[in-house]
Amino acid sequence: MSGVKLLPLWRFWLVAGLVAFQILLLAVSHDRPVLNCMGVFFILAFAVSIYRSPDFDFLLYAATCRRLPGRGFVLRFKVRLVEKKALQTYADFCQREYDDLVRLFGFSLRHQVSIYLFGSANEIKRITRTLYDLPCDGKFKITIQAALPHSACVHPDTDAILMPVDEEFQTTVRHELAHLFARRIGPEDFLFKCEGLAMWVEYQGQSPRLSDHAISVLKEMKTLESFLDDTLFFAPSTCYASYEIARSFAGFLIERFGWATYCGFYKHAKHGKFLAAFEEAFSMTLADAEALWREDIGSEPKSDACIS
Repeated sequence: MSGVKLLPLWRFWLVAGLVAFQILLLAVSHDRPVLNCMGVFFILAFAVSIYRSPDFDFLLYAATCRRLPGRGFVLRFKVRLVEKKALQTYADFCQREYDDLVRLFGFSLRHQVSIYLFGSANEIKRITRTLYDLPCDGKFKITIQAALPHSACVHPDTDAILMPVDEEFQTTVRHELAHLFARRIGPEDFLFKCEGLAMWVEYQGQSPRLSDHAISVLKEMKTLESFLDDTLFFAPSTCYASYEIARSFAGFLIERFGWATYCGFYKHAKHGKFLAAFEEAFSMTLADAEALWREDIGSEPKSDACIS
């Protein structure tokens, strides 16, 4: 059933609940008891659909948060979570990273970003009711699991960032903010593309050596084109390496061709057009660029690799 999306059950009842209001109005105006009963039934279904929604716990959490506004963002938190002094430190981290990304991308975000603080990644997991994406009712972009480099996520409907308060807060918030800035350049149609840029931004343009695990994964892969498959990118055995490889290749392109050229590629690299957009932006095929990149990092492909 490729390409066919079924309507989730909770969304079906949500639509049914909205119809119930019309039924009740009709029942009252025409004094029809049967319609009245149907309206009550559908309103109950509407209430259940709201509770069953993946957003229910998150919205409940958000409604009870305090606010600490910054320039371009607002920090939202529970009073019990952090001390006042520590809270200001987190706000300063967010402000520093936000301002730095404004300088890098050359624009501000159109809307104020809400950054929600949580005690742990497990709390985010509980609030969002999700362990895996690809997809989970189409709701959350980033999978919350220990195998991933980050335990934070961006809510796609509100562009809110859900952040655990831990020792990696500053680098993680920079990574998630990078996703929001990148969305103004182009669509996040490929994890290899969007995570590569976000990781490069997180490392502030630095290019750390690939880990031994990433090198071994590269030697097993025929081409980088395989990573355009989001399922493979998120595969448990290669997930960490995927992030490293995507970061390294994005950094190679930016250093070799420049930031403006890379942004032009990012804008036009959509589903079905990635390879064409790549060749148009960089005047070489993905395979040719990969060969140069592999030479730079010292990882030659296997003998049967299809590189021209």
